[in-house]
Amino acid sequence: MPLNLAALTTVPGLPGAGERAYPHTIDDAARAWASALALYAAPVFPPLREPPVAAQDALYGALKVAFALPVDLVPEALESALRGFAVALAALMAPAYAALPPAGQVGFRRLFTTRPFASTRVDAVGEVAGAIDLWMRTGTAQLVAPVPPPPVPWS
Repeated sequence: MPLNLAALTTVPGLPGAGERAYPHTIDDAARAWASALALYAAPVFPPLREPPVAAQDALYGALKVAFALPVDLVPEALESALRGFAVALAALMAPAYAALPPAGQVGFRRLFTTRPFASTRVDAVGEVAGAIDLWMRTGTAQLVAPVPPPPVPWS
């Protein structure tokens, strides 16, 4: 089963998915993002050896910090939070796979500053979810075997 983009774009999904209201608190927003990303990543291939609960918890903590920062610092903090989440997912592919988390950035700065902005919550969620999905799929993993096959992208 592949990465589940619908887990980000449909209810409950990322905050604003399905035109639902945004959370009222930083804690609720961080919890919603972390939950959606854990559901998104749980069916990743190569497979995780266990559900990404610890990765979700770490992401939640990092997002609480990110969302409390001044607005101009949030994009970089989100990049860091997602990078940490991906590193934790890569670790969950071991020992069967040697995984490398996605390289580069999701592109939150561009998403939050490029005009025109999305005109609806659904469009905005779709843009953010699409960027996360494209980025996550740049992660790779290689089966650990006597003669390992070529690495495969996360899917």
